[in-house]
Amino acid sequence: KLEQDNLKLLEHKLNHLDTNMNPMIETERRQVGIKHTLKRRQEQLKCRQKLKQETERRKREKEHEKKRRQEQLKCRQKLKQETERRKREKEHEKKRRQERLERRQERMKQNEKLVQVEDKLNHRDTNMSPMNETERRQDEKEHAKKKHLKRNRMKHNEKLKQDHLELMEYQFKHRDTNNPTMNETECRQDEKEHEKKRRQKRLERKRIEHNEKLKQEETKEKKRRQEHLERRQERLERKKKETSKRRRPRKLVVDSDSSDL
Repeated sequence: KLEQDNLKLLEHKLNHLDTNMNPMIETERRQVGIKHTLKRRQEQLKCRQKLKQETERRKREKEHEKKRRQEQLKCRQKLKQETERRKREKEHEKKRRQERLERRQERMKQNEKLVQVEDKLNHRDTNMSPMNETERRQDEKEHAKKKHLKRNRMKHNEKLKQDHLELMEYQFKHRDTNNPTMNETECRQDEKEHEKKRRQKRLERKRIEHNEKLKQEETKEKKRRQEHLERRQERLERKKKETSKRRRPRKLVVDSDSSDL
């Protein structure tokens, strides 16, 4: 390339050669040509450097883009794996709950069967026919129903008596409402206070009834559990007795015929 530049420079000099020029002007022309050549070479060098820098920049961008895509791919793979793991965990949890529900239902069925067997064992009577046993249970239900109705009737009568006393007290307290000397505002204030007291008493009465009901339910539950435990204990003792009877060694009976033989 330098040889080509030198040839072009000589050709340029020959084309622009002027025989009438003095040596001083020719020297200046040569210096201008040299400066022009140096300037052109510097520009070419700058262009090459820019091209090299641009090439390196594009290469770095490609590498960066490649790394970014690889990271995105890794992130997608991780996200996919995490989604699959959560899906497997959900399926496993669903299966575990289903199995637990099935086991619970099976236990409930077995408990119901045991309770039925216990009821049959506890309520059986060898001297009583099935019909008599049914009648006895029916009588017990009717007796409990009558007892409950009687208790409710007594509560209702007590409530009526309390309301009647409150009404008498109210009438006695406001017996002078028709008196023109009495202030209307005072009458209204007394009525409001009376209504407030009546509501408080009613709420207190309801609270007491609710507490009594809760106590009764708790007592019934304790009694039922106690009976269940007693029946279970009896059943266990009966099983122990039966097992001990089975384990007793049998006595050997010697037959006379076999002894003769």
